[in-house]
Amino acid sequence: MEIKSKNHSQSLTFDTLESRAMARERRYTKLQLLTTALLLGDAGIVIVSLLVGFQLRFNTILSKLGMDASFDSTSAYMPQFFLAFALMMGALVVNDHYGRVNFLRPTYSAWRLMRPILAWACVLLLVSLTLRVEPSISRMFVICTTIVLLCLMPTWRYLFTRHFVQRYFLDAVRRNTLVIGWNPRVQQLTERAEAKGGSFPFSVKGIITNSQSVDISGLPAAIPSWQIESGFEQVIINGDYDTVLLSNSGMNYEQKKEIQQLCAREMLDFIVMPNHIATLTRCLHVETIQGIPLLTQARRPLDHIGNALLKRCWDIVGSLFGLVMFAPVIAFFCWRVRRESPGPVFYRQTRVGRNGQPFKIIKIRSMRLDAEEQTGAKWCVENDPRRLKVGAFMRRMNIDELPQFWNVLKGEMSLVGPRPERPELIEGFKSEIDYYNLRHTIKPGLTGWAQVNGWRGDTSLVSRIGCDIEYIERASVWFDFYIMLRTFINRENAY
Repeated sequence: MEIKSKNHSQSLTFDTLESRAMARERRYTKLQLLTTALLLGDAGIVIVSLLVGFQLRFNTILSKLGMDASFDSTSAYMPQFFLAFALMMGALVVNDHYGRVNFLRPTYSAWRLMRPILAWACVLLLVSLTLRVEPSISRMFVICTTIVLLCLMPTWRYLFTRHFVQRYFLDAVRRNTLVIGWNPRVQQLTERAEAKGGSFPFSVKGIITNSQSVDISGLPAAIPSWQIESGFEQVIINGDYDTVLLSNSGMNYEQKKEIQQLCAREMLDFIVMPNHIATLTRCLHVETIQGIPLLTQARRPLDHIGNALLKRCWDIVGSLFGLVMFAPVIAFFCWRVRRESPGPVFYRQTRVGRNGQPFKIIKIRSMRLDAEEQTGAKWCVENDPRRLKVGAFMRRMNIDELPQFWNVLKGEMSLVGPRPERPELIEGFKSEIDYYNLRHTIKPGLTGWAQVNGWRGDTSLVSRIGCDIEYIERASVWFDFYIMLRTFINRENAY
């Protein structure tokens, strides 16, 4: 086997194999210990939260609320404690909160905890209403414990992963990966692995190409590479890898099968990078039809009737709440606009919604009445002279968008989704920007993933569409809630 390498050639010895096996076992043992420590820490937090919730409910002023329920000690509540503890830990395990991703993305992992905690509270409240348990499970106790859990659990998880795991045990949670093949996607993967460091699941330890003509100048100098015409066994066996990732390498079926069999023999994970699918990649899954495996794009989250119904219910409740809560704010700024610029205070404009259907969006007018007479349709830019004085503040704080709660209630928009665009601008975008019209497969939103990441106004359309497509792939009520919270604190490029 001929190998041309940037590094010295390796020889296959028993000591090398033994050393590699021991290194892999050490990483596996560390990962198991970290998972156990996380599990025990979560259990401790749940117990503390239950005790604090008990004290708040029965030994503070809250004990005077509802039915008379005072206890001399927690012993009388032990069965309820055990039930609540078992349900909470079960929810964490079932929702896969002990995988590698929880060690790699501390902030996201902490945020994801809201879902099982709130689900646990709903189940426990349902149990208290349907089952006769003596003493009965206090609903105020459940609420108090839930609030304490929402404070303690994410904090503990964040501190444990950010300041302990990622500082001392990062080698145990990232996968040592050998990549076979080279193309722009592989280059992108290596660049992200180098840039993101501890938050990226793969640690690229080597690249194999099967052609001397392949330009690997974009490969970081720290990553070894080999150019091999035939035979990969020496490199795969001799290296300290957990995973082999096969990209577009120009190999035939038999060669790919040989690599897969070699990975199985050496107990390495085998991953294939789909090179001909450029978007909606989160929806990919392997489907078997009559014994033939097919890589397909599964139904997107909002294609499922349950998710669509839940999102619509969330939109109705949220829009009604928004209209009632922000009615005084809308009235005040309408008055301010009328004082500064006589004329209509509401601005109706045609936008494109789901499946390309036009609708009239409603905004509080933030510009002069003649704002587009000379320029035609164009985005607002920083320090735009067309804005009213009060309009600059409204746009920065997203106040001009508040009347769109009415569009959400009517079903023309959703609380969260890609921001709707004007039809005269779309005509050019859909031809110039790849996959632009994918954003019209769902309802547009009052706010969106692109907006909270700063891609709004006169900014990169490619990045904006990338965020919109990512939202389509990840859409859920919990993700919507996260985006809405970020809308209040992230106002980058809001002008």
